[in-house]
Amino acid sequence: GLILRSSIHHIPTLIAGGLLYFVKGQFPALMPISSLAIIFTFYLLMFLLDSNLDEARNEGWLWREEDLNAKNIDGMPSWSSSGWNDVQWTPPLPFGVLVGLFRGKVYFPAVLAGLPTAMAMSAIYLVRCSVLAPAVSKNSKMLIKWKEDQERKETSTTTERTKSDSYNHSDYSMHAQIEDNTNETKDRTPKTISVSEILTSFSKSFFLCGLAGGPAVTPALGVGAILFKLGASGLAPQYGATIVLLIFYVTNFELVSYIPKVTFSSQLIVVGIDMIQAWFFMSYKKSANKGEWLVVPMIVISAMVFGLLASVFLGIALSTFIFVANFYRSGVVKFVANGLTIHSTIERNASDGEWLDLNGDLIQVLVLQNYLFFGNASSCMNFVSTMFDEPNLTTKQKLDLPPLPKYLVIDLTLVTGIDASAVDVFADILLLCKSHKCQVLMTGMSNDTKRHLKCGGITASVGMNRSNDLRFLPDMDTALGEAEDALLQFVCKSEERAMRHRHNSVIADGFTYALYEIDLQVSLRGLSICFLYIQNQI
Repeated sequence: GLILRSSIHHIPTLIAGGLLYFVKGQFPALMPISSLAIIFTFYLLMFLLDSNLDEARNEGWLWREEDLNAKNIDGMPSWSSSGWNDVQWTPPLPFGVLVGLFRGKVYFPAVLAGLPTAMAMSAIYLVRCSVLAPAVSKNSKMLIKWKEDQERKETSTTTERTKSDSYNHSDYSMHAQIEDNTNETKDRTPKTISVSEILTSFSKSFFLCGLAGGPAVTPALGVGAILFKLGASGLAPQYGATIVLLIFYVTNFELVSYIPKVTFSSQLIVVGIDMIQAWFFMSYKKSANKGEWLVVPMIVISAMVFGLLASVFLGIALSTFIFVANFYRSGVVKFVANGLTIHSTIERNASDGEWLDLNGDLIQVLVLQNYLFFGNASSCMNFVSTMFDEPNLTTKQKLDLPPLPKYLVIDLTLVTGIDASAVDVFADILLLCKSHKCQVLMTGMSNDTKRHLKCGGITASVGMNRSNDLRFLPDMDTALGEAEDALLQFVCKSEERAMRHRHNSVIADGFTYALYEIDLQVSLRGLSICFLYIQNQI
C-alpha cells in the first residue's frame, strides 16, 4: 500500500542522507564523490535487478520529462515547435510574472490569497539574512585562517624539500624558490568582506531573483565551507555553475532526468540534520535559560497549527518579551555614588578639600548603561526619587539622613541609545530636581542621544551660567569639578567664605589684609624697641 511504497522510497533517502552527513563531518572534501557514488549505486542496483529507465520513472525514482520541462505545462509547446510564438509567456518561465502583469493575465484574488505567505517568507528571509551575514563574515575569517594554515604548511614542506635537495642547488636558487612560494601564497590569500557588503550582495541577488520570477535563495554556510576547502572559492566555479544551469535549462533539464531523486533528497536530509542540530540541540546546550530555547519549538508547532505567518509573528513577540526581560534584569544603573566617595581631579587648598569631604554628599552621581527604553528607563526615576524622599515618622525618633542633593550628575557614557519613553523619564527627573532646587549635569552623551533629547524638548540652557537647571558637559570629571566649584561658591558656610572674602574687615582683599597685619606687627615691634631704648637712657 501507500505506507510500503513511501517506506521503499524514503528509507534509501534517509540512509544516503545519513551517510552524506557522516562524510560531511569527517571528510568534507569527499562530498562530491559521495554524491556521484549515490548515482553509481542506483544504476548498479538497476542493473542487478534487471530494471530500465522507464520502469524507474514510472516508480518515481527518476523524474519524467514533463516534470522538468516548464514549457510543457498546460500544453505549452517545446522550443522547436512552430506554435511557440502564439503562446503567452507566463510563469514559471523567466520574467513570466512581468509579462503576465503587463498583458493583464494576473489573477489578483490569487495574489491576495498568497500575500500572507509572501509576507511571512519576507520576514523569515529578513531575519535569516540579518543572522546569516555576520555568520558568513565570521565563517570567512575562519576559512581564511584555515587557508593560511594550509599554505603555511605547504610552504614549510617546500622549504624542507628544498633543504634536503640543497646539494644540487645553490643557496640563491633555494631562497628564490622560497620567495616565489611566499609571493604566490600572498596572491592566493583571500580578503575578508564586511557585513554590509554581504547584505548588499544578498539584496542584489534577491532583486534579480524577484525580477526574473524565481525564488529567493541564501547561501548555506556548510556547503560554502566545503566548496572553499575544495578550491572553488573563486569566480570561475560560480560562473561555471551558472553556465551549467543555463545548459540544463536550454536542454529542458533532460540530463537531470537521469539523476535519481534520492541524490537530491539526501542533500535535503543533510541540510535538515544541520538545522535540527544547530537550532535544537546546539542551541539547547548554549542556552543557560532554557525558556529562551523554547521559542524555537513553539515557532515550529505554531507553523504547523496556525500557519507560517502566525508563527513568524509569534516568534517575534516571544523574542521581544525575552529581550525586554533580559534588559530589565541586567539593569541600567551601573554605579551610584556621591561627592564623598569620588572627587574631581582639580587640586584645591586644604580648607576647601576638608569642607568637600564633609559636605560632598550634596553631589549625587548616577552612571547609566545599556540601551534605555520603555522596559528599563523607569528604574532611573526610582533611583532619583529616593534621593529626595522624606520619611514619614509617627514618633519623635531622629534619623541621621543625608541632605537633599544640590547637584545631580547623570553620566551617559555607557548608554548605547534611548527611545521616546526614556526621554519622558528624563523630563520627569528634571521636573523633580527643579522642584527641589537641584541642578542636573548630564555628561558623556553622544550626538544621537542629544538629538533624541532635543526632540523630546530637553535642551540645556545657553551659556555657562552655573545657576542653570540643566547643563550638558563632556565628561564626568568636568561635571564633578563644576559641581564642587558651585558648592564652594554658593553653598559653603559663611565662616569658610570669610576665609576668602573678609566682609567684616575694612580691607576686603585677603592678600592686602595679610600685608597689613605684617606691617602692623613690625610697627608695634619697632615702637617697643624705641621705648626700651629711651627707658635705658633715662
